[in-house]
Amino acid sequence: MFFRKITLANRLITSKLNEILKDYEINATDWRIISYLSTIKSASLKDISTYYMMDKALTSRVSKKLENLGLLGVLSSNDKREKNIYLTLKGKEIFFDANMKITEYENNLVKDFDFAKLGIFINILDNINDNFKE
Repeated sequence: MFFRKITLANRLITSKLNEILKDYEINATDWRIISYLSTIKSASLKDISTYYMMDKALTSRVSKKLENLGLLGVLSSNDKREKNIYLTLKGKEIFFDANMKITEYENNLVKDFDFAKLGIFINILDNINDNFKE
């Protein structure tokens, strides 16, 4: 029962996220990388793959797509095996614009929660995510 409810919620949220992001020619998977990079200066593809538990090949394909769209830049490195990427100005602009729409959607999803219930819900999700790391 729990798994079905989480899976359904994830599917509905991802569908709405893809709907919001289609105007920017990106999708929910692309958004993960953009969102990750919005909080730091740059990151390696390995760091992003590890954080999201994403396949390294998928992370590489998505970063190449975002690079071709002009949303990501690549930092030069002496190590050819490690690729460090960052958000370009265009990538940052898209992040801020899309993030406003996503935040509006998130706020609408939890509008009926009081602050205490929302805090409990977020803590439960954090605990579930932490259990995956063990």
